[in-house]
Amino acid sequence: MVRNSNLKVSKIKGNFDFTSVRSMYPYLEKVEDDFLIWLIGFFEGNGSFIFNKELNIVITQREDNKQTLEMIVEKLEIGKVIVQSKNIVPGKLWIYRWIIRDLKSINIFMRILEGNLVIPMKIHKHRLFAEKHNEKLLRAKQNRPNKYKDISLLNINKLPLKEYIESVRVWPTDKDPWFSGYSDAEGCFTVSLLSNSNAFRIRFIVAKRNDERVDSCLNILSLWEHFVSDILKAGTIQKAHQKDVIDVRVNGLKNMEIIYPYFDSYLLKTNKIESYLFTKTFHQKFLDKEHLCPSKRALLADLIRLRKLD
Repeated sequence: MVRNSNLKVSKIKGNFDFTSVRSMYPYLEKVEDDFLIWLIGFFEGNGSFIFNKELNIVITQREDNKQTLEMIVEKLEIGKVIVQSKNIVPGKLWIYRWIIRDLKSINIFMRILEGNLVIPMKIHKHRLFAEKHNEKLLRAKQNRPNKYKDISLLNINKLPLKEYIESVRVWPTDKDPWFSGYSDAEGCFTVSLLSNSNAFRIRFIVAKRNDERVDSCLNILSLWEHFVSDILKAGTIQKAHQKDVIDVRVNGLKNMEIIYPYFDSYLLKTNKIESYLFTKTFHQKFLDKEHLCPSKRALLADLIRLRKLD
């Protein structure tokens, strides 16, 4: 175990702010702040800056969450959803991605992210990607000035990395949906029955690789402590089995009950909402001690097994 939920985290709190991007792209006024904040959390979990000749920004999901990617296209009016990989095995899901390639669309999304990112590594990569985007945009302006005259270069802060991250990062709270978006990407609600006793497990886990080996200022431990103490208000931080990965884990009925109000206020938008509702249903069944009755326990086991096959 790395930390417990009683720690007080020293932090600078910021607010998500979309004033600047809306001043440049007024059509975004119709997109709710809560959706943009959720999307940033979702992108920080599942999104990528692709540094190749073309420069792409993508979010990847399985086929059963394709509708989430389509919702992003509908809301932002940028990008498109394409097949990333087809699975020829019957019953296996295809992989889809939301992708933006053109300079204007990238400029819009980069400005949505600008000053609103949470994860240190994403802040670092955002700046690197902004530099590449500006280089490409400058060339485009020289070659086709009329087409690109209304697209402005992104702001590039030249502070050293540690100072830069501390100056621009946002600390999400339990009054915004960033953590819901991140949980849609990286979170997991699970229930299980132990085979060697009448006990059960009910828990929520969210995991992330700690990037401190790349640079110490990319350490996410203080952020994970913040999740536990200020957003979930429950749970512990643990080292995962995978190298350099750390988890926030919420275990047991009492602790799970503490986190439900947040996820009830800021609903998950992917099919993880089904896992969440399934977990809450079993929470009540465990409170009613159905797991202690052999016949009811068998029914619970069947429901869990069917859920895993779904």
